[in-house]
Amino acid sequence: MRRRTTSPDRVGSFVESLLRRANRGRNWRPYLIWTCWDEVVGANIARRAQPERFADGVLVVHVESHSWLQELQMMRPQIIEHLNARLGEPVVRDIAFVAGRLTPRPPEATPRPVTATVETATVELPEIKDPALAAAFARLNVARARRGRRDVS
Repeated sequence: MRRRTTSPDRVGSFVESLLRRANRGRNWRPYLIWTCWDEVVGANIARRAQPERFADGVLVVHVESHSWLQELQMMRPQIIEHLNARLGEPVVRDIAFVAGRLTPRPPEATPRPVTATVETATVELPEIKDPALAAAFARLNVARARRGRRDVS
């Protein structure tokens, strides 16, 4: 029996057609707001303001305090402009900022210093550019050496 393979292009077009059918002609770009919000507004604002919902061109954003609400009110035109540029079309017509409770965010990963020496490592690691990931692998490598596991399998 011959095995049938599917190219990534065919899978991508299939997923896109499913999205179109599910949205019945509605624009799915507003859903991308949640994926690009942190990058568009920056980490400092993203910790204090989160998009809550989107309807009829209006994005509702919860803000942690009234002082931040006032600050963001003044930045509203720039935020709308940057969001629409990122989305590729004028999706966001207005932003309504509301003071309220934010959804707790997962803590940002901070690399912990590796306290063991390189001599205790059992496996030579390739260079890892992400410092948090490099530290995690180094700790794993050291833990392996402490347990006396010399096998790499």
